[in-house]
Amino acid sequence: MKSLIIAFTCCLGIFAYSQNARKSEISETRTFIRDAETVRINKDWSLIAEFRSGTGETVQFFPIQIVDLKTGNKKNALQLDLQVKTKGLGVAGAALGALAGGAGALAGNASAIAAGSGLVASSMTKDGLISLYVDRDQVNEMILFLEQNILPNLDTRYKDKSSEFIFTANEIIFKFLIHEKRKRLSIILNDEDSYEFWTESRAEDIGELVPILKKVNSKELEF
Repeated sequence: MKSLIIAFTCCLGIFAYSQNARKSEISETRTFIRDAETVRINKDWSLIAEFRSGTGETVQFFPIQIVDLKTGNKKNALQLDLQVKTKGLGVAGAALGALAGGAGALAGNASAIAAGSGLVASSMTKDGLISLYVDRDQVNEMILFLEQNILPNLDTRYKDKSSEFIFTANEIIFKFLIHEKRKRLSIILNDEDSYEFWTESRAEDIGELVPILKKVNSKELEF
C-alpha cells in the first residue's frame, strides 16, 4: 500500500510538471482567430508546398487569410499542417498508465497490468494533425532567412563538418542541417512537447517554399 501511495504521488508530480512546464508562444494569428466570435478563413489549395518524411509524416505550407465576420478586419498568415506521430495522451497519460500497471502489480492483477501498459503505449504512438501559424511579419523574416542563408548553400558540401541554420517563430522552429553531403529539413513545434517533423529526401527542394511564402502578401486570397 505504501508503494502504491508513493507511485501515485510521483505520477501526480509528473502530471503537475507537464501542466506547468508547457508555456508555448502563441501567434497573433491564433489569437485573432480565438478572439473573434465568427471568422472566415480563405485558402487557395493551388498554393501549397508539401514535404513528406520516410515514416509517412507530412508537413504542408499554405497561405491563408482570416476575416473577422463582425468587424471586417483581415489578417494574412502562413498555416502549417503537420501529420505527425504524436504522443497521444502525453505525459499525463503515460503517468496514469504507469500508475495503473503499478497498482496491478502490487495487487497481482494481470488485467490491470495489461491495461496500464496499453495506456502507456497509446500515449506514445497516436497519430495526429497539428495546425500551426506563422504571422505575416515573421513570414517576411523567414523569406529573407531562406533567400540569404539556405538557398545559397544548397550545393554546399563539407568533410567531417556540419552547419545548421535555425529560424524561430512563435509556434515553430525551422531547421536546415548540412552534414557533409546530407541535407535535413526539420520543423519542430515551439512548445513543451516539441513534436518534430524531419525529412532528408526532399530537403534540397526547400526552394519550392519561397513562392508560397511570398503569396502570404498577395491579394489572390481576396475571395
